[in-house]
Amino acid sequence: MEFKPVSGIKILYLIFAVLFSVAGILLLRQALTDYPINFRIFFFIVAFLLIAGSLRVLWGIVGTKLVVDSDSVTLIRLFSSRRMLLSEIGGYRVGGYDFYYLTPKMKGRSLRIPKSLTNKDMIAWITGRFSNVESQKLDQELSALLENGQFGVTREERQARLREARVVENAGSMAAFVLLLWAWLYPKPLGLLMLCLFLLPIAGIYMMWRFDGLLKFYKKRSSPYPSLRRMLILAIVGDFLLLDNYKVYAFSKNSWVLVLLLTILLTLGCLVTCWKGFAGSRRPWLLVSLVTIGVLTYSYFLLLYTNCYYDRSTPAVSIVTIVEKREAHGKTTTYYINLSAWGYFRSGKEETVSRSLYQQVHRGDSIAISLYAGKWGIPWYTFRKAD
Repeated sequence: MEFKPVSGIKILYLIFAVLFSVAGILLLRQALTDYPINFRIFFFIVAFLLIAGSLRVLWGIVGTKLVVDSDSVTLIRLFSSRRMLLSEIGGYRVGGYDFYYLTPKMKGRSLRIPKSLTNKDMIAWITGRFSNVESQKLDQELSALLENGQFGVTREERQARLREARVVENAGSMAAFVLLLWAWLYPKPLGLLMLCLFLLPIAGIYMMWRFDGLLKFYKKRSSPYPSLRRMLILAIVGDFLLLDNYKVYAFSKNSWVLVLLLTILLTLGCLVTCWKGFAGSRRPWLLVSLVTIGVLTYSYFLLLYTNCYYDRSTPAVSIVTIVEKREAHGKTTTYYINLSAWGYFRSGKEETVSRSLYQQVHRGDSIAISLYAGKWGIPWYTFRKAD
């Protein structure tokens, strides 16, 4: 018995390969234009990934098939093949992006079925021949969870507690998604938005402490435990979207010391409060490292935001000249003005501006730059059209 990509899948994969290749070539052309160097590097990386993706898509259909005989299953690719005895297969699992894996009974590498072969006939053969090992693990973990006296006196109390934790998981994800849309589409009033973005992770840490380990930082697909991973990631992404609202003039070594001290304090507080949220992880110290990186990012944004938002210092105003202005067109239009030398920027500086300011100013016009000391000693600046 053989499974091959059906004609419809082949056509779809070819279309994707062509689209990826064309998009990659167009981005390569953009990388060779006069965009700022950071944009050109970004375009080049994305173009490389798109072209590599097109080759990967083609590799998924050219010469690919799965051969099943009386005692083994063999996956044949264009330049390789792999054989697995049927007697050695303990079941199957469904991984990310709905890839099917044949898992061995003993320790060993699973056989991943290419997406191009995953049609209804293939799925029917896998599910009819083997059992789902993830479902078995999920049932076992759920049974152990509901028998754990840590989460309630009776089984009914534990079930109710688990339902509450899942409500918190879904509500947290929804709240973070709403804040992300707010930050992306219309980040005003900025103070209220930033306050919500900073309080949401703190609320998540509190809920993990309150549920005494029932809510996790991270969970596997086969785990019955709810997780606040999605909420925490979306909140940090929302912070990233607001980063351009405050322009830092200089970030000194002392400023980084403040960030690191805040990171250490918040990380220790998080670990002490929610250590049970790490329990059950196969690599707890890897998870702790990822949480530390997240806290570092959170600390940086928190320090930067409070430094600027609560700064009441009198600014030093400098008048500079617009040397050039330009706009970059892509999915959206970005507006730039090149300013003459001022302060540390002895060669001038290019700034992104709003469409309204871009339309108000012209080459040779004056811009007033207000330089503030910063609440925590991190100087930052704003600019406007000079009167």
